[in-house]
Amino acid sequence: MDWLLVPVTQIIEFITNGVYDLIIEAYAFLVIKLTLFYIESMIFSISFSWDVAKEVFQQLGITNALSQAWSYLDSETLSTLTFFGIPDVVNILTNALLTSYVLKFVPFSGK
Repeated sequence: MDWLLVPVTQIIEFITNGVYDLIIEAYAFLVIKLTLFYIESMIFSISFSWDVAKEVFQQLGITNALSQAWSYLDSETLSTLTFFGIPDVVNILTNALLTSYVLKFVPFSGK
């Protein structure tokens, strides 16, 4: 009779504890996959927005306008600003603002 009792005990053990563990593992798997999908989609949307922002920069001529504005400054002022990295700061800020603006138009980008 022991041969019948062992499978029945295993089935009862699975129903009482195994189902709960199975549901927890399935839910954890689902949450992990959704999190990875969200992160990958954010990376894609940011890189896409960056490409669009670069194209907008080229189309509007913002880079040329900034270069022309820097050329109007005298050499002493320009060397001081270059020493402190102000041209790079202006470039980074304009790129960031334009990329952030473009991200508003990308669906599911979190903005």
